[in-house]
Amino acid sequence: MTPKPAPARLTDADGDGDGDGDGDGDPTVLHVWVAAGHTLCELETGDYMADRASELAPVGATVCGPCLLIVSRVRREECALLEMAGERVAPDLPSEAWRLLDKSGWGERVDIKTFLRTTPDLDARSRFDAVRYAVDPESVDDLVLEMAAVRARERGAH
Repeated sequence: MTPKPAPARLTDADGDGDGDGDGDGDPTVLHVWVAAGHTLCELETGDYMADRASELAPVGATVCGPCLLIVSRVRREECALLEMAGERVAPDLPSEAWRLLDKSGWGERVDIKTFLRTTPDLDARSRFDAVRYAVDPESVDDLVLEMAAVRARERGAH
């Protein structure tokens, strides 16, 4: 399997391979994307989801199972790393960690500056060890709204 270059993957938001983002490749397979412009699973056209488009079509948007497995693995690894390091994290403030991420590829994909500016008490509200706890339903709702707005803008731009 030849991987697509990162820009092609980003523009093929609807997963149909034509890069137009028009949704004619639905059902949309919702992947977890990394800053380098590829999905966590790195699966391409011809993967499990694409081969089963007709049976998934009545269901609508479908989350990529392989991406979820990778996320689960990363969460466990983060917990193990925290334990091995005796909970020491550098930088020790979440806001400083976000500022560092803004200098990486994530800064191109996520509006970190606005997030830092508009999130009051970020350091008091954020914890590096939060991966050990259940996900806050309110923060999930906020992220769903944010993701839906991005998808709507992307579909409107095409």
